[in-house]
Amino acid sequence: MRGLVYSTQNNGKIRIIEYISTFKINVEFLDTGYTTYTTFYQLMRGQVRDKSTNRLNQNKYCSVGYLGNGGYTPHKFPRAYKLWRSMITRCYCQKFTQTHPTYMDCHVVLEWHNFQNFCDWYINKKKCVDCQLDKDIRIKHNKVYGPETCSLVPKSINYLFPNAKSRRGKYPVGVRIISSYVCNLV
Repeated sequence: MRGLVYSTQNNGKIRIIEYISTFKINVEFLDTGYTTYTTFYQLMRGQVRDKSTNRLNQNKYCSVGYLGNGGYTPHKFPRAYKLWRSMITRCYCQKFTQTHPTYMDCHVVLEWHNFQNFCDWYINKKKCVDCQLDKDIRIKHNKVYGPETCSLVPKSINYLFPNAKSRRGKYPVGVRIISSYVCNLV
């Protein structure tokens, strides 16, 4: 039975890793890699649930983001959660992309759809108190949010690189309009 693939009702395909008994079968979800134990009855009826994505309950944020399994919670890491939610919103919330068209083609790597993975990266990279997530400093005109393309930077540094024409007007990157005066911040 090991290696056999079955379909579930709501969570994609699963593969048997180990058959211990009729009441204890170790399976892996092919889409997410999540492993769990199930019974032969649940396996045959397609009733095995992938708890890593909360697909059955539709607890996804903007249809893609999910909290995942682990110790990182929004209550323990509110700043990381706020950055993660904002990133997901910028890329996948249709209402947001309509009012902010510069984010129209942006997306988040699959790894960061899971808050646990994003928070782990955030904790290892965090160097400042009020950091902002930036995708454009490392790679100009970048459209991908991910561990290889993003940085955590202080707000003052992030404002040195305004991509939004509305903030800098006709002036080059590094120049920002403050009231009616133009100041070079570089």
